[in-house]
Amino acid sequence: MVPRVTRSFLTLGAIVLACAVAPAMAAAAITIDSYKITSDMPLGSTPSDGPSTFQAGANPDAGSWSTFLYPNASEDLKTAITNFAPGLLGNPESVPKCPQAALEAGGTTCPAGSQIGTSRLLAVVAGTTTPAANLAGRFYNAEPLGNEPGRLAAVTDTSFGPLVSSIPFEITPRGGGDYGLTGTLTDINRLPSPPFPANLQVRGLGFVIDASTKYVRNPTSCRFNVSTGQAAGYEDPTFVEGPAYGFPTTGCDQVPFKPVTTLELGDRGNTGEQRFPPFKLTIRQAAGEADQLGNKITLPVELNTNNPAYKTCTQAQADADNCPDESKFGGVAAKSPFLAEELRGPVYLIQQTNTSLPGLLLDLRGRVHVKIQTKTTLVNNRAIQSLVLNGPQLPVSELRLGLNGGRNTGVFLNRQDLCFRGNSTSRFNDVSGLIKDYGHNGTTTAETKLKAKINGCGPGVRGRISRATRATPLVRIETDKHPDSPNFKELTVRVSRNLRLVKSRFKRGARATEDVDIRYVNRRTLRVTGFPAAGLNDVTVLLRRGAVRVSQRSRNLLRRGRTRTFRAKVRQTPVAGEATSTRASFRARGSR
Repeated sequence: MVPRVTRSFLTLGAIVLACAVAPAMAAAAITIDSYKITSDMPLGSTPSDGPSTFQAGANPDAGSWSTFLYPNASEDLKTAITNFAPGLLGNPESVPKCPQAALEAGGTTCPAGSQIGTSRLLAVVAGTTTPAANLAGRFYNAEPLGNEPGRLAAVTDTSFGPLVSSIPFEITPRGGGDYGLTGTLTDINRLPSPPFPANLQVRGLGFVIDASTKYVRNPTSCRFNVSTGQAAGYEDPTFVEGPAYGFPTTGCDQVPFKPVTTLELGDRGNTGEQRFPPFKLTIRQAAGEADQLGNKITLPVELNTNNPAYKTCTQAQADADNCPDESKFGGVAAKSPFLAEELRGPVYLIQQTNTSLPGLLLDLRGRVHVKIQTKTTLVNNRAIQSLVLNGPQLPVSELRLGLNGGRNTGVFLNRQDLCFRGNSTSRFNDVSGLIKDYGHNGTTTAETKLKAKINGCGPGVRGRISRATRATPLVRIETDKHPDSPNFKELTVRVSRNLRLVKSRFKRGARATEDVDIRYVNRRTLRVTGFPAAGLNDVTVLLRRGAVRVSQRSRNLLRRGRTRTFRAKVRQTPVAGEATSTRASFRARGSR
């Protein structure tokens, strides 16, 4: 619902720029006689055409000027709606905001910096074109009064008291990835007599926002940007269209576009082959970059689909904002420098035609409602690829996408172990995909490697045993932290049943390659502690001089020429995060 605005006069003014509208309709209705984008607001002449700069992504002096005609002397302008061109935005977070109470009191107590420009009201005697009032006003960044991205306000001093116009604006979907600002001003003051000396009608309304406030931002695309709108009267509530106004933006090659994407996979217990890892993708952009049109992400080949768990939303359900809860498989959040609060919402699996693979629907909600849909395909019958090419022309500093893990709730199934290569417990896997980004400024980045960070990996472990048939064998256990894991705080090593730690020999025969403490726990377990505050990234444990014994059965089999397998499970306690473990095997070959 549009909030009621008292003593309002400023039409079309939602945020920064461009209003406009297509051809006039009913003869009995109000007519939007003219409209333009302008960079100045002189009282005695017609404002100039266009913003102060056409540079894409720039912060111009910009505003609008509209004039109106009436079918009779009794009609008045009640409501005006403006649909601004995609990417033509205002940033309510660029300056302080003025509370509504301060605006109603004339704006004199508004916070310093909240005045962002000037406004103009031109009124005529009802039923004529005779000017009766030509007044300048102050234009403010106003505090939102509802769940809206922002609000503007104009205060015009008259001999009868201040006229206050408060204009909320929203970001609304218009199809095809077009999310533009829509400003609505309603219940506009009818300027009656009294208190005015005669019954007046609004002939012209306008405002200009100063570039120094960095409030207005031109689109980051280079094209002809057209804004449209409607107006309606008190007597005839039919909305009519007015003349559109457009202007080109140029210089897209001067707008930077360097998004940074990171990928995280897995958690404790979900990194192995045939496990179901959680998935997290983050995209970050610096201030002033071109808005992202989309990207193409080829996921690591280690990820396969978890089809048995999928429950999807139909396109019709998605269009009606009615996806079933069972099709929700994750969440998404986005930050924008133009919004005080981040957007959050679910991620749904959505049906695609001609394929059993689902796409993704990112349903972001908050002060703005934005839906982004991805197309999913399988490349070379192996790698999953996601494509988006209709992202909204809105500034996003960070987007975080998370997809569930788990057998019954996870989106992906591991084809291979995410932590280690093949059957190794010491050679770490390089899990990588590819990414290509597309900017609204026309820039397409090169397809580059997207290396995944793997969470939940245990340490790399290598074991060796020598002199296994003797009373004093030598066991060497080497551990390295996974590149994506924090340093070790302590280690616990548990050996297999065919090995036994000897407490009486342990202090003399157990050593570590670092200056740490190694302690006997029980006949199969030892603990390595005393690490520096920053932790360590590798530790080697040596068991010799009788600190470890091979079971009699294994020694007998080795003497008969048999090969025996020994194991060590190393559990790392990290400096930060959860403990993880790795079980490694090593062999001794027998000889006759």
